[in-house]
Amino acid sequence: MKFKITKAALLAGLQRVQNIVGMRSTLPILANTLLNADEKKLWFTTTDLDVTIRCSVEAEIQKGGSTTMPVKRLSGIARELPDKTIEIEISDKDEATLKCESSFFKIIGMKSDEFSCRFFLKLLLNLYPSPGVPATSLIESLAP
Repeated sequence: MKFKITKAALLAGLQRVQNIVGMRSTLPILANTLLNADEKKLWFTTTDLDVTIRCSVEAEIQKGGSTTMPVKRLSGIARELPDKTIEIEISDKDEATLKCESSFFKIIGMKSDEFSCRFFLKLLLNLYPSPGVPATSLIESLAP
C-alpha cells in the first residue's frame, strides 16, 4: 500500500475517528484504525465494539491495500509534520514509513485481517453465546 496525502486531509480523517478509541483497551486492535486505500480515497474505520465510525478523505493512491495503524500515534506524528504532502508506504509486514520533507517515521501496524467482521463476531459470540445457532456455523456462513 502506498499513497500521498496532505497533512490537512490526514488529520481530518484521523480526528473524525480517533475519539472512539479508548485509552486502555484489552484488545490491541481496538487502539488502531483500519486504513483502506482504493482509487482516490483513503478510508478510516475505528470501533470500540459498541460504536463504529468510518470516513474517507481524498488521497493520491499509488498502490491500494489495507492495514491497521495505532490511531493516536499516527495522529500525534501527523500533527508535528510540516503542512506539506506526506508520503506513506506500508510494507507487507504492516510497517508504515512516513516521509514529509526531511522528516521520516516508522510505525508498526497490525494485519487488517484482525479488524475483520469475522474477528469481532467471533469475539462477541464468545462473550455472549447464542442459544439457537452455534457460533462456528454463524462465522463460517460469513466466509467469502
